[in-house]
Amino acid sequence: MSSHLFRALGSTEFFVDGERVQLGGVKRKLILGAFLLRPNQPLSTHKLHAVLWESPPTSGMANLYTYLSELRRVLTVGSGPASRTLLVRDPDGHRLEVETDEVDLLMFSEHARRGHELLARAEHEKAAEELGAADALWQGTPLEGLPSNGWMQAEVRRWEEARITQLKEWIDARLMLGRHQTLAAELRTYLELHPLAEALWGQLMLALYRSGRQGEALGTFTEARSRLRSELGVEPSVQLRELHHAILTQSPTLDLQPSRSRTEVTHPSARPADRVPSQLPAAPEDLIGRDAETARLIEALTEPENGSRNSRVAVITGPPGSGKTALALHVAHQVRHRFPDGQLFLALPGPGSDGRDTARVLRDVLLALGADRALLPEGLEQLAASFRMRLADTRVLVVVDDAGGSEQVSDLLPGTVGSAVLVTSRLQLPALYSAHTATLGPLPEEEALALLRRLVGAARLDAEPQAARFIAAACDFLPLAMRIAGARIALRSDQSLNAFAERFLYPGRKLGEFVHDGLDLRSAFEASYRALDPLAAETFVQLGRAGGRAVDVAAVAELTGRDRREADLALEQLIAGNLVRPVKGPGGSRSAYQLSGLLGAYAAELGLPPGAGADQRRLPGHLPARRTPPASPGVGRAA
Repeated sequence: MSSHLFRALGSTEFFVDGERVQLGGVKRKLILGAFLLRPNQPLSTHKLHAVLWESPPTSGMANLYTYLSELRRVLTVGSGPASRTLLVRDPDGHRLEVETDEVDLLMFSEHARRGHELLARAEHEKAAEELGAADALWQGTPLEGLPSNGWMQAEVRRWEEARITQLKEWIDARLMLGRHQTLAAELRTYLELHPLAEALWGQLMLALYRSGRQGEALGTFTEARSRLRSELGVEPSVQLRELHHAILTQSPTLDLQPSRSRTEVTHPSARPADRVPSQLPAAPEDLIGRDAETARLIEALTEPENGSRNSRVAVITGPPGSGKTALALHVAHQVRHRFPDGQLFLALPGPGSDGRDTARVLRDVLLALGADRALLPEGLEQLAASFRMRLADTRVLVVVDDAGGSEQVSDLLPGTVGSAVLVTSRLQLPALYSAHTATLGPLPEEEALALLRRLVGAARLDAEPQAARFIAAACDFLPLAMRIAGARIALRSDQSLNAFAERFLYPGRKLGEFVHDGLDLRSAFEASYRALDPLAAETFVQLGRAGGRAVDVAAVAELTGRDRREADLALEQLIAGNLVRPVKGPGGSRSAYQLSGLLGAYAAELGLPPGAGADQRRLPGHLPARRTPPASPGVGRAA
């Protein structure tokens, strides 16, 4: 069997059994170069067309197919029945089908990945070997000598950014091994190629300082600041300024300490290694169900980047009380080992919060990451930039709890790959385009009963199964309501489940039953309600008059005294806030809207004047007939 190798880190070349294969003209090399930048990923003919021509000729598509056919022949390896082409057709276009050891870019990625993991485990000697092997594969700029347009240039930049990350980690490993004496000249060479890479400037300053050249280290900071000011119009980052201050004061944190982490080598005035942030609250021990959502969220947070230059983002959304935070913590603890540089928990005030709340959270987390309080910037944009710099080229899990909107989340996203963000929000966040979203609803009945069984005990539940089902339904199968009810039932071992179930027969008192030991379902509903604008808030209250019935837009307009357009806008906000759910209307059309039982009780409570009863409410004549509520299993029976 023949062996073959592609090279793209420098000139674009193809070797079979050690012999260079003639690829032909520039167009063929451009097409091959595009596939090498995205190995094993399909590229559409439209994409390849754009790679070849910014202003294509009329025969462009026909020419492209000719080039592809010629290239397929060139990339056919082996002979006879064992021959195969490496350029294969794909439902989405064409794909270069290769193994890791057949493309220098893939070999680079694999060495860099292994080096990163070894460095995170403080295996510095092995990390230096792997990262050095990655570096040795670079023979020049990717696809050197080939013309390129916007897409190709962006892909080349992506690989060059990966190379800068690998360089920084390779230098980190050697600094940890005490090889600072030999690194200064090497770093100067790298800075000629990457003059705006602040981390490389910081490493040069540290190498000089550890070599007994404090004055040169301070002069290097001045040089870096001048370069950044002249070319970008910005000041050095917080990390670089902190390092300058540490060198100026001869801080002992700069001394070589073999136990220190990779993050500290790059930013030596940061936290000590034993303070890698681990802020996750305890995972809930009684989480029941949500298995499918858990599996999809874990996959979304840990799947390979596949060429993306952004952090992985997953969102958990759902109505108040649906267990968003509990699921987030359950998932976060499942994947925390994949993020050795730390886990951050950012608790936000929820919908209705503003930039001041985000800035406060960012200040707190920057301090947890080791920032100097005196050097923290004031504005939200500057704080967000400092946060992204702190997390650059690290593997950190960020849990953002109770986000108030997509814009707020955007300020908290790391700027590079490697990290992941898990967001919970009462709101749907469609503006986070690349995020995987898990939308929670009520638990299935059997899972709700399993939760109640865990809280109350199997014996009591099995003794009164009808009452247990009634209680679960009265809780709308919401985890928060189930937890409160279960805790109260467990506390009253002297009382039957049937007696507790009968408390839910009085709608006006129903919400008052869901308060226990700091948990309050009404407060959870109130937080979502207060974030609504006046039109949506008024509509929510008036929907409480529907008594749990599904209503169409016309009915909503009549309830609120608004026109259909305003009613539709209000419904849109209520749907986005997970307060109203679309349901099938007459004839199976998805054009009706409904409040859940508990949210309906809360809305009715908001609209009820003092002393008024539910029977005083007028319902529009075209509302659908109300469903018969479930009967309590013990009405009229003694507890």
